Amino acid sequence: MLNDRIRFDEPRSGVQRLAARFGGHAYDTHRHETYGVGLTLWGAQSFHYRGTLQTSRVGQVMVLHPDEAHDGHATVDAGFAYRMLYVDPAAVSAAIGGNPPFVPEVVADDPVLADLLREAFAGFPPSPQPRAVQAVVER
Repeated sequence: MLNDRIRFDEPRSGVQRLAARFGGHAYDTHRHETYGVGLTLWGAQSFHYRGTLQTSRVGQVMVLHPDEAHDGHATVDAGFAYRMLYVDPAAVSAAIGGNPPFVPEVVADDPVLADLLREAFAGFPPSPQPRAVQAVVER
């Protein structure tokens, strides 16, 4: 049986990284003050978000907006693992010189964003390099 595990680092430049794996129920409904930008590493995870059930599978990315309620659980018996960046909306605004964007697609096949997320987690858990943080915030 898979042991649940969560690891995160200290926030840096408006970004905090989290790596987690779950074998079943992951978390109850909650909200974040930040964007959540994540990558599913293996398995599949489902979550209720904006009135629909979303599922993210291996290699897919997800974007959750600040203050949006969501929960989470494994969709397959093997469980799931993912990495998530929590990005302060003010950091996004500063990076793009305007209001934070609205991303309509919650789960997507986006190889460019997936590669940026992999780069942002290089050497995790020590703090990310400033260049990796900036690349993700500007994306």
